[in-house]
Amino acid sequence: MFHGGIFYYGVRKYIFEAPVLEDKAQMISDALDIFLAGFERMAESATDRRRAPIKVVG
Repeated sequence: MFHGGIFYYGVRKYIFEAPVLEDKAQMISDALDIFLAGFERMAESATDRRRAPIKVVG
């Protein structure tokens, strides 16, 4: 959504001159909110993960 959605918005509005459903600033704000919420969730779960020890064979 982050890159593709912003790109698609621009193509739809400026290349195809088709109507868009949202204001550009609102669409970018929504995309950033979704991206950052996902990033925050991944960062939280990364600190909770326990990694199995790696056995070195050699």
